[in-house]
Amino acid sequence: MAIYQCNRCNYKFESSAEKAPKVCPYCSEAGSVSKERSAEQLLESIDEAEESRENRFKKR
Repeated sequence: MAIYQCNRCNYKFESSAEKAPKVCPYCSEAGSVSKERSAEQLLESIDEAEESRENRFKKR
């Protein structure tokens, strides 16, 4: 089971569906649902962004 969060109303819910839900079950906003990321995933994305930024400045 995955945990999803609506980017519009911040409603969190679990879904066992294979595909990510496209509509928030609380506010019915289409396209606002995203999979909630763990703290580890958030830190990894920050590290990747910093590395990318550093590489851009090195090329200049």
